[in-house]
Amino acid sequence: PNIQDLPPEKKNDIINQIDNIVRDNQDIELALDIGDQTIIDLLCLDSSWCKQCRKIWKKLQHRRLMRG
Repeated sequence: PNIQDLPPEKKNDIINQIDNIVRDNQDIELALDIGDQTIIDLLCLDSSWCKQCRKIWKKLQHRRLMRG
C-alpha cells in the first residue's frame, strides 16, 4: 500500500487538516499526529512502533538543536 491507494477525498482532507494547523500556527505535533495516523492506517502498522519512531526522532532533533 502507498499514498496513491488513498481515495482523493481522504488525501485532500488530510492535506487540508495539516494546512490549517500550519496556517493557524498551531502546535506542529497535531500535524505530525495526523501524518502518523495516516501512515499507521495505510500500512497497518502498530501504533506503538510509530510512537517509538517519533520518540527517537525527537531525541535526535534535540541533540542537533543543542549543538547549535
